[in-house]
Amino acid sequence: MSQLVARDERTVHDDKHGSEVDDLGALIRDDIDEQERPSRRRRRRKRSRLVPILAALVAVGIGVGAVLFARDLFSGFGEVPDYTGSGTENVAVRVSQGDTISDIAVTLEEAGVVKSARAFTDAAQENEQSKSIQPGLYSLRKEMKASIALEAMLDPSSIQTFKVTLPEGLTVEQILTRLSEATGAPVEQLEAALADRANLGLPAWAPADIPNLEGFLHPGTYDFDPETTPMQMIQALVSQFTAVATQTGLEQKAAAVGQSPYNVLIIASLIEREVKHDDERGKVAQVIYNRLAKPMPLQIDAATSYGAGKPGNELTTADLQDQSNPYNLRVLPGLTPTPIASVSDKSLQAALNPTDGTWIYYVVNSADGHHAFVTTDEEFLAAKAECQKNGWC
Repeated sequence: MSQLVARDERTVHDDKHGSEVDDLGALIRDDIDEQERPSRRRRRRKRSRLVPILAALVAVGIGVGAVLFARDLFSGFGEVPDYTGSGTENVAVRVSQGDTISDIAVTLEEAGVVKSARAFTDAAQENEQSKSIQPGLYSLRKEMKASIALEAMLDPSSIQTFKVTLPEGLTVEQILTRLSEATGAPVEQLEAALADRANLGLPAWAPADIPNLEGFLHPGTYDFDPETTPMQMIQALVSQFTAVATQTGLEQKAAAVGQSPYNVLIIASLIEREVKHDDERGKVAQVIYNRLAKPMPLQIDAATSYGAGKPGNELTTADLQDQSNPYNLRVLPGLTPTPIASVSDKSLQAALNPTDGTWIYYVVNSADGHHAFVTTDEEFLAAKAECQKNGWC
């Protein structure tokens, strides 16, 4: 029993001793840790500052490498492809209405004029006048330096254009003759195009059974090129008339003067052939309406001349009495079957907006072609005598 107790006491002693040793070791380690902690913290702070710096250096290195790689990879594509000379063989290139510089550049590249569309757009960016390139067919050359091609397109002589001026008051026959002379299109082909009424774009109110298209070919200046067909020429003239008729409100306003749109066009053509001065158009229109209201013949010799197929100064007494001429307004009442000429915008406006008055007659009363507008027969006879006395009529 005593041995057992003694052994237990030693065990307890040993346990206490071991515990004390462990505690002492822990204290030593803690002391050592306390001594080491400041240096560790300093090392950690140093590492924390080095991380972003190293990351930045790595990023810069990668970026520089990428630039150098890209430079080596694309070194062959640094220059925009462009020809160096003024060109070789001739080529025609069309610029359409609404084309942008980019559109034109692509067209030129496809036609072999410039080596790349980019070369042309770069040249255009350096030249403010590039914005003035007009639609049309251009005579250029293949393999042109882009800047030279641009200069050529800015030269009006490069555009292959036929400019045709059609004055007001021309007949269809006269218009076709002028178109043929200016463009080289045969009159027969122009007549064939004119006969294809379904494709001309005539306004819906145009009578289907009219014998001719007088009045529907609008006067003005037109630009055509060698590739414009006779049909396209006629369509252009009809399209311009339709645009003007729409702008003036012809179809809507005709009823206000008691006429159909087509009859207003006829009246406008009579005004066109009778008047030289703009300030008289509305008065002549009113005389026509006053005579139609009476009713009495309009007695407009320009219409009689049209039907007889001869100039007014060549009309004979027989011509003035010829009732077989449907355009003879000397003897026949009402309006002519068709207009007798192309009309200006001003004559069309006058036919829609006559000047208010009671006039029945107008007689030339000056050397420059002005008229006296009168109401009674007595005033008419006096004005006529004055006209004859001075040799104005």
